[in-house]
Amino acid sequence: MTEDESNSKNSEEYETDEDEPLIGSSLEEGQWGILGEFYQIDEIMDVGSFDIGDMSLSIEKVQLVQGRFNKDENELMDEEREFISLIMDLNIPDNKGEDYHETIDFDIDYMSVTTDTGEHIETSEMYSSMIMPLTMQISDALVSVSYEIEDSNIDEIDAIAFEVESPVDIHGDPLGEDVEVEIEI
Repeated sequence: MTEDESNSKNSEEYETDEDEPLIGSSLEEGQWGILGEFYQIDEIMDVGSFDIGDMSLSIEKVQLVQGRFNKDENELMDEEREFISLIMDLNIPDNKGEDYHETIDFDIDYMSVTTDTGEHIETSEMYSSMIMPLTMQISDALVSVSYEIEDSNIDEIDAIAFEVESPVDIHGDPLGEDVEVEIEI
């Protein structure tokens, strides 16, 4: 079977609504195109901004994503998977100094979602970016966090609660309040 025949066969096996766009590979799109063939089921833009400790998070995009991962270069895995993906801009004030990242603890593990179907989901480290401003000592960067839907059907989700725990200092003391953002899909 040629590569074109294999790709055509994979596309025929995966049935999707033609109105659902195939997701690309840029960070602004959640980088799903790198991982396989994923479609955007729903999207909400510019959800809002909030402060978390000294930092601010701006939720640029929330996506409901459905698709299949690459098995190898020419073949997709059989199992279809569903995710909630948030793409955010994380901003750390410039006046915090070069060693600021060493004085706090904050990563994607501090974030989770709960769907309106009652499913609580922890961040999937495999499909999320690291919090680059803290690891690379930069003040502003896009961060992508993803949550695999396992106990719900993606079509049943109408809203999520995005929960973010406050960063903590080197003594384990919170640097602010925990935040919960209700997002209608």
